[in-house]
Amino acid sequence: MNKNTETFYNANIERGILSALVYDAQLIDMIEEEITSELFYIPFHKKVYETICNLQENDKPVSEEFIIVDLKKINSFDEEVFLEILSATPISNINGYIKELRELYARRELHHLSLNIKLEVAKQNSSDDIISNIESSLLSITHERKQQNFFCLNEIFNDVNKHIELMQSKKDSLIGIDTGFTALNAYTSGFNSGDLIILAARPSMGKTSLAINMMLQTSSFGNGVALLSLEMPKDQIALRMLSVVSGIPLATIRGGKMTIEQQKEIANIQKKLTNLSIHIDDSPNLTLQKIKSKVKKLILKNPDTKLVIIDYLQLIDSNSTKDRHLQISEISRGLKLLARELGISVMALSQLNRSLEGRADKRPMLSDLRESGAIEQDADLIMFIYREDVYKKQEEKQKESELRKKGIDFQSNFKEDLISRAELIIGKQRNGPIGTIELEFVKPNTSFREKNQPQTKVFEFQLA
Repeated sequence: MNKNTETFYNANIERGILSALVYDAQLIDMIEEEITSELFYIPFHKKVYETICNLQENDKPVSEEFIIVDLKKINSFDEEVFLEILSATPISNINGYIKELRELYARRELHHLSLNIKLEVAKQNSSDDIISNIESSLLSITHERKQQNFFCLNEIFNDVNKHIELMQSKKDSLIGIDTGFTALNAYTSGFNSGDLIILAARPSMGKTSLAINMMLQTSSFGNGVALLSLEMPKDQIALRMLSVVSGIPLATIRGGKMTIEQQKEIANIQKKLTNLSIHIDDSPNLTLQKIKSKVKKLILKNPDTKLVIIDYLQLIDSNSTKDRHLQISEISRGLKLLARELGISVMALSQLNRSLEGRADKRPMLSDLRESGAIEQDADLIMFIYREDVYKKQEEKQKESELRKKGIDFQSNFKEDLISRAELIIGKQRNGPIGTIELEFVKPNTSFREKNQPQTKVFEFQLA
């Protein structure tokens, strides 16, 4: 081993920790959550630590004899190095040794990373790929350094009291970020940090439209919002945003049929919207790992980001060869862990099973969540969109088609209302009640608003 390598590990530190564990097995339970075998540099030391942990887990004595037997079983015993461990100087502060072990591991990984960067550059790989690999490696090192242990009630109550004081100082009852809908805020107290939120519906019900509404409203209150759209291109999302805020029909904006006054209004709204902390990524074929990497990078640059919206859950790719429902289970769990790790709200849009359309009452239920019951388990808040007029329109079209096939001249007199009734059904809430909120869907703008909202525009812009 050269001198440069030796600066990134300390054999005495490693021996001291292992020796302490051999002579005092009670220490294992205290430190097992603090370190892994990867933190050890010397290969034999890794094996010894793994063997000690296995013996403890299987309720076997952690003694010199048992360690030797198990190491010999896997042809990994080195008598000389093992004697060095046993003869190591006793240590009184194992936590100090662990801290140093972790520090050396981090330095070692950073050194390896710097060498890999040189190799990647020498291979003339693209700078984007190199930067992405660097960021992923740094995130991995950072994660390894983070540890979470038990907290005593005194510490927990201190945090609780700070929260109570904060709530008492606020003018409203919101705990989380404002959803933009008064009735929804009343049910949920806002979207809470660390929560996984599921917004589910059958096609054409308006999942993306409601998500865009919430994105605009939430960001207008000063919160950063990220939208990862795996289905709709960013320019289409931008057109919808302009229609929602202006009240000008989407078809008018998209078709370029605006009046001079409308064009001026759109230009003014664009200036206002650019002041909001909204970031959109319309990359297709994203995996959970890519989503996590993108979100973490975004938050490093934009720490005001409080809500991440993913449209939609079933489009997230997986490198796994497992059945799709198991893949979705892993994805939903991963999104929940991402929300907790970063202290943000993650909203994932989701499809529902087609089978619900065979029922007389087509209002969604938790059992209708598509491909995985794990979504129901992982989510803190599950909301469904139901619009009866969508089914009425489908039924009338089907009736008209069937009668015409029989030679009967039938013209449906069904007329779509420009503003129709919508229900936002709270099917699950971990920390609050369930129920139904009545909204209105404004078709020309593909937008939702509070029932009987008095203003003429569907979105009351909050910024001056």
